[in-house]
Amino acid sequence: MVGENSITTHVSKLRNARPGEVLLQCGLASDALPHLLAAVRDEPTEWRHLANLGVAYRFLARFEEAQETLASAARLCPDAWQIYHTWANILDELGEFKESLAVRWKAWELSKRTRQEVALGLGISLLRQGEWKQAWPYWEIGRFMYSWSPPPGVKPWQGEPLEAKRLLVLAEGGYGDTFDFTRWLRTLEEEGASITFMVAKRQIEL
Repeated sequence: MVGENSITTHVSKLRNARPGEVLLQCGLASDALPHLLAAVRDEPTEWRHLANLGVAYRFLARFEEAQETLASAARLCPDAWQIYHTWANILDELGEFKESLAVRWKAWELSKRTRQEVALGLGISLLRQGEWKQAWPYWEIGRFMYSWSPPPGVKPWQGEPLEAKRLLVLAEGGYGDTFDFTRWLRTLEEEGASITFMVAKRQIEL
């Protein structure tokens, strides 16, 4: 699933963070939970504590509590994109994909169309709905230099003619993705490109 920029997007500097926030950043949602609950008790009107608590509940698969907590956070700060980004992730995990897409659009607008993790989530939601052309720009915005980066000195291909060009194709994702998309290499060769295909070491022999 598409996650936050880290486990939670609501902690900017760990040296200033509370114990629950640090534990949540480290992926220790169960250990973080009592600290996050204490933070909410101490400062019940601070939306970030509720948002972090919602993230912890999500990672513990306590989805109903997560949504209730995020709803409380949204009442305190209705313009916080982080709340809706997390909420959309929960809806995806519940299989409520159409609802998730609507929430992702809201997160994208609230983020002033600048957050890569929101763009990536939006792109994936659109792909899931079969909206390939609409999804592609968001997918590219979200992944470039965030989940994927070109090798130094290599210019990404932007769809220009491939006749007599050299093209380096990089595997992305897991082994299954590599197997799935190798079928397009022949098409690139037919367009005139000389292909170098880079894969994981374990896949070279195959």
